[in-house]
Amino acid sequence: MFKKIMFITVAVAMAGIAACVSTKQGKNSDLETSGFLGDYSMLEKGGEGEAILKYRKPGHDFSQYEKVLIKPVSIWSTGDFDHNDISEEQKQEFADTFFTLMYKEFSKSFPITRRMGSKTLVIEVALTNAEKSNATMDTVSTIIPVGLLIASTQEMMGARGIVTGAARAEIKVTDGKTGEIVAAAVDERWGSKNLKDSHEEWGDVKHAMEVWSQQLAHKVCIRVYNDWDLCETKED
Repeated sequence: MFKKIMFITVAVAMAGIAACVSTKQGKNSDLETSGFLGDYSMLEKGGEGEAILKYRKPGHDFSQYEKVLIKPVSIWSTGDFDHNDISEEQKQEFADTFFTLMYKEFSKSFPITRRMGSKTLVIEVALTNAEKSNATMDTVSTIIPVGLLIASTQEMMGARGIVTGAARAEIKVTDGKTGEIVAAAVDERWGSKNLKDSHEEWGDVKHAMEVWSQQLAHKVCIRVYNDWDLCETKED
């Protein structure tokens, strides 16, 4: 009887985890910041489907923008994370990967420019936390039923898994002519138990970059074009 119950429980857990995305948003709104944004007093707690902390200039006309400039991604440290254990080569790979993903997503909706100027929206992103998963333990805890159940329980309780990776980013959107910040965000994503890429120690960080790139490009598209159908199509 115990074995039957255990089997059913594991099956349910497996079904739930198979449906999960590779990363999920963190729950803590009291995030350590890096200084990248400068003034953080403008930020407020985000709602459903938004960054953990966010800002949008009230009444700003986003429909004026016709082009996007994406600045090189930078790596910043926070009070609780300094990246000292990450090689310079790995940091550069993070920056290049994040920039490439941003370029890919924004180019679906906007002409990409290299020049500041009017009618140009400038996108700046800083990766402020990158923690790799324990690839060996992550694979074990994904496949072995007991480890799977522990990880699944942690996620249901809103806690980060003990062997999953994590990433945090700060995003600044400015007017290309005035330099004024018109939108900003701070967000964090944790690894989610998923059989896909469970062997890759930096997989959770890369998946977080993918999600942020897609979400930001989509939200900017909506603000500029005010057309959900158009932006959904462009996102595909």
